[in-house]
Amino acid sequence: MKKLLRCLLLLLVGFSSIGSHAGNTEVNVTNPGSLRDLMADLSVSRIDRLTITGELNGMDISYLVSGAGKMANIDSLDISQITLVGDNQPYKSLLVDRSDIGFGTTTEIYYLSETDTIISESHDTGMGGVSSTQHVFCKDLSGAFAENSSFKHVVIPQNLTKVANYMFYKNTSVESVKLPSNAMAFGKKVFERAAELKTVNIPDGIKEIPEKTFRNTSIETLHIPSSVEVIGDWAFGEVPVKNIDLSKVKVVGDYAFYGNQITGVLDLSSLESVGFKAFLSSDQTCCNGIILSDRLKEIPDYAFAGLGFEEVSVPDGVVRIGECAFYACANLISVNIPGTVLEISENSFSETPWFDNLQGDNGVIYVGTIALRYDRKNAPKDSHFSFREGTTVIANSSSYGRFFPTSSPNWKMESVALPSSLKRIGALSLIHISAPT
Repeated sequence: MKKLLRCLLLLLVGFSSIGSHAGNTEVNVTNPGSLRDLMADLSVSRIDRLTITGELNGMDISYLVSGAGKMANIDSLDISQITLVGDNQPYKSLLVDRSDIGFGTTTEIYYLSETDTIISESHDTGMGGVSSTQHVFCKDLSGAFAENSSFKHVVIPQNLTKVANYMFYKNTSVESVKLPSNAMAFGKKVFERAAELKTVNIPDGIKEIPEKTFRNTSIETLHIPSSVEVIGDWAFGEVPVKNIDLSKVKVVGDYAFYGNQITGVLDLSSLESVGFKAFLSSDQTCCNGIILSDRLKEIPDYAFAGLGFEEVSVPDGVVRIGECAFYACANLISVNIPGTVLEISENSFSETPWFDNLQGDNGVIYVGTIALRYDRKNAPKDSHFSFREGTTVIANSSSYGRFFPTSSPNWKMESVALPSSLKRIGALSLIHISAPT
């Protein structure tokens, strides 16, 4: 029996020497610059959840985001209650841009400082390009978690009033981030290419989500507060966002929701401007309804291409509908185009059931007072052609001479009669007619 007990005791000692594991660990830094030593003094070898309080300087932040030692493989990090203390020490170096000319690059080196300033230096690459280094002195954790792979869940300091530039840029591990409730602005590319990011809060008071803020993340559900008025270019580009309320947003930039998977009705009732390919998607099950604002003046090229709604009413006041604006909306069967439209492309609604079912009249497919497209199948073989009276717009052609092709051996166009009601002749539409009447 004594031998058995002795063996069990030896086994327990052996297991304890392998290393201990802590669920929740709290560290209070009373002396800035001592975080590394405090972590080294912990009796645990692996930490799941780490809460840090107290005062941290640049040396502390450098260690925190290094992924070294006990900072590796931490699931959750809470630094919501820390105070940042400037010591002008660097905590991160980040490549933020590459040039196509002469292999030039832009690198930013971040220092924790009480005074915001940027010192720039540059040199020739020897290949016709220029490489520059920006020494960024700040107190907002710019770039801190960029390219980091240590934490899945992060709560950042709640006393920050800005979500800083590149804070989680190209982060490979973070899945959720809690932002400070009093933050009033986003910096540059804060979460761009943080591919695992699924959950984040947008603080009330934010007015703009700048370009590329969430590009290439994995966010599916996001609350947009009513304070947000502007969503910049590529802000949610290539993001599988499904649930989002945009009813208060006034400006949506180019590619802002490119590749989206938005479900339900896309409510854009406050929108004043929408960008090129803003909502283009290949998922034709998304956006089963759409509400457009009567403040819109233009619907740009490919703005809503590939979406899943069945009907669309273009608001009064819209004067231009761009090329392929509603291209390949596979379920679209009903379209209302107001008389205010003065410019439209023949392919604005192409590859939709509504467009495919339009019937021609004497060689032209009309939509209201718009001559939308030449009707090849039912075109008369007369060399003298007339648009019907009341026509106000001849649509832009997407290829030279679409209305009157020169390739047909059975028809040579000699004259075109234009109605007195005509307000605009679209680009390229009469390119092969030398003297329309």
